[in-house]
Amino acid sequence: NKTFSWYPGHMAKALREIKELINKVDVIYLILDSRAPISSLNPVILDVIKDKPVLYLYNKSTLADLTSLKKIIKEENYLIIDALQKKNIRNIPKKTNEMLADLLEKKRNQGFLNYPIKAMILGIPNVGKSTLVNALANRKSASTDYKPGHTRKLSWIKISGNINLLDTPGLLWPKIEDVHTKYHLSLTGSIKEELLNKEGLFNYGYNYLMKHYPNYL
Repeated sequence: NKTFSWYPGHMAKALREIKELINKVDVIYLILDSRAPISSLNPVILDVIKDKPVLYLYNKSTLADLTSLKKIIKEENYLIIDALQKKNIRNIPKKTNEMLADLLEKKRNQGFLNYPIKAMILGIPNVGKSTLVNALANRKSASTDYKPGHTRKLSWIKISGNINLLDTPGLLWPKIEDVHTKYHLSLTGSIKEELLNKEGLFNYGYNYLMKHYPNYL
C-alpha cells in the first residue's frame, strides 16, 4: 500500500510543452481506458486543460464491460470507441464539429470557410493515443508499441477533413497513492509491470476477476 511513482523525465518535459501549447488548440481529446475509466483519468491532465472543450473518448471498448462502463460515464461529450478495431472512429470528427459549432460559425463570419480545427490528444501511457491518430488519419502516422512510454515527443499530424491532431506522450502523475489505481494501471498496461511485485499483481487481478467475472475464468 505504498505510494507508487513512475514519472520518467520525458513525461515531465511533455507536460511543460503541453502547458505551453494548450491555449493554441481548440479542443482536447481525452482518451480513457474503458476497462479502468476512473483509474485512467489523470488528475494532472484535468488541471491543465481547465476550461477547454473536452471530448472524452473511452477506448478499448471491445475489451470492456460496457454495461458497467455506461453507469460510470458522467460527461456530456463522450464517445465509446475502439481505435484498434476502428469502432465508432468516424463519429469523432462529427462530434468535434458539433461541439465547436459556435467557434466555426465565428470563424466563417471572419472569412475562414474551412477553419482547421486543432485538437490535442491527451491520456495516460498505452491508452491508445497513437493508434487513434492512425485510425483517424487512415494511415500509419504515429509509431505504436504495446509497452507503456513509447511515444516520447509531441507531433502534429494532418488527418482528412478539417482537423489537425497533436499527438502527445502518455502522462502519469508523479505519485500514485491509491493502491487500486496502481494495480489497475499495471494490469491494463499503463505502468511497466516489472516495477511491481509480480505475485501481488497476479493475486489482485485474479481476485478481482473471481469477484466480478468468475465465468470468464
